[in-house]
Amino acid sequence: MTVTLAAFDIAGTTVDEGGAVYRVLADVVADHGRPASDAEVRRWMGADKREALAALTGDPGAVDELHAAFVRRLHAAYAEVPPAPLPGVVEAVTALRGSGVRVVLTTGFDRQVTDPLLAALGWSVGDTVDGVVCAEEVAGGRPKPFMI
Repeated sequence: MTVTLAAFDIAGTTVDEGGAVYRVLADVVADHGRPASDAEVRRWMGADKREALAALTGDPGAVDELHAAFVRRLHAAYAEVPPAPLPGVVEAVTALRGSGVRVVLTTGFDRQVTDPLLAALGWSVGDTVDGVVCAEEVAGGRPKPFMI
């Protein structure tokens, strides 16, 4: 069997972002009046953050407002402590692509978060990876298989 595609998550898998995503998600949910446990928040790793916010707050009508706060706070967290590739990731991706394996990143982030994050790393489609798929762009995020 020949491997032709490798799909990797972004936050915590290929990129060290210091856990900011789940800290910010928990803060936004708590500020909305529904504090969530660490386990409840981590259940949404890799999932669409809009779905996570609706589920964690029980307030689907506030998702746009909550998501805007999440994006704003996450950008601030990333400005304070910039994300960086995890050790060995750049080399692994380069080796995979060099051997003919296409490399795609998948994420529960939307483009408002993903594109600036990748730009800050100096990563781009075509140069660093072969594609990026955000949960909002498919029929459902993790654990559903649509991003792959």
